[in-house]
Amino acid sequence: MAAEINVPVPHRDTLSPGLASMVMTFAVMMLDALGWTIRMVSELESDSVALERLREYEMLPSEGAWDTEELSRAGQTPPLPGDWPADGTIQFKEYSTRHAEWRKFCFPCLW
Repeated sequence: MAAEINVPVPHRDTLSPGLASMVMTFAVMMLDALGWTIRMVSELESDSVALERLREYEMLPSEGAWDTEELSRAGQTPPLPGDWPADGTIQFKEYSTRHAEWRKFCFPCLW
């Protein structure tokens, strides 16, 4: 890729070609450094947001236990029968559910 840079130089008659090329080189290097700095700041911001989300997720209340035997030993739920489900069907009787304790029910009552 070829690029032409036209820079008006007020003292082009008194400026040596070597000094002019050094100025142009430094100008391009400064633009490169500015682009790199912007990219690094953007990555730092992105990583910071990810860490903030992790900290926020750590503060969420944990879900209930997955082990039903553990719950039944604690007296929180009756144990499941050994042959459950026997016929491959599940019946919902007066069932309601919601995503969190403070939210409305998504299925108010399934009969």
